[in-house]
Amino acid sequence: MKYLIFLVLPLLMIACNQEKKNDSGPSSANGDAPLDPFDLASYTLESVPGSDVQMAVKKSEEGVLREMGNSLNGKRIGTWTLYGKDPVRPRKIVNYVDGKKNGLYIEMSESGYYLELIAYFKDDKLHGNWAKYRFGRPLQTAEYQDGQLHGVQREFQIRDGKVIKEAHYKNGQLDGPFKHYNEKGEVTLQYEYKEGVKVGEGVLHPADTVK
Repeated sequence: MKYLIFLVLPLLMIACNQEKKNDSGPSSANGDAPLDPFDLASYTLESVPGSDVQMAVKKSEEGVLREMGNSLNGKRIGTWTLYGKDPVRPRKIVNYVDGKKNGLYIEMSESGYYLELIAYFKDDKLHGNWAKYRFGRPLQTAEYQDGQLHGVQREFQIRDGKVIKEAHYKNGQLDGPFKHYNEKGEVTLQYEYKEGVKVGEGVLHPADTVK
C-alpha cells in the first residue's frame, strides 16, 4: 500500500499541472487573430460589373499573389483567400460579412498540403466547432459559443488518434467531468468541475498505474 501511495502522488501532481494548462481551453485558437488591417491602398481593385463590389488583390513586391477577395464600402465581404510561399495552394480561407469574420475559417500548412485549423465564426468571434490538426491528423477539438469555450474539448494522441484528455466547458469555464485516458482508451484520472471550480478530489485508477 505504501508503494502505491508513492506511485499515485506524483501522478496526481503531474495531472494537476496539466489541468491548469488546459483551463484556458485549446492551446491555440489561431482563427481569433485578425488579418492585417484592411487598407484599400495596398490592393489592386477591380470593379465587379453590375454591383458596387470590388475585387481586391494584393501581391508581394516580387509580384507574387498574397491575398484575394471582394470588398464593399471599404470592408471585406465573402470568401477571402490568403497565400503563403506557394501562390497556388491557399494558406488561409476566411469568410466575411461586412468586414467581420463569419462562417467557415480554414488554415493550411505552409506547404498547402495539410489542414492545420478549421473553425467557425460569428461576428469575429469563434462560434461552433473548432479543430486543430498536425499533418492532417487531429490534435484538439472544441466547441465555442460567442467566443467562449462551450461544450466538449478533446485532445488526441497524434500517432493513433486516440483521445488522451476530455473536458467539458460552459460559458468559458470548466463545467463537468475532466478526464485523462491511457493508450488503451481507459480513464486513468477524473476530476469534476462546476462553474470553473473543482468539486471534490480527483478519482485515480490505481490499477492502471501499477501495471
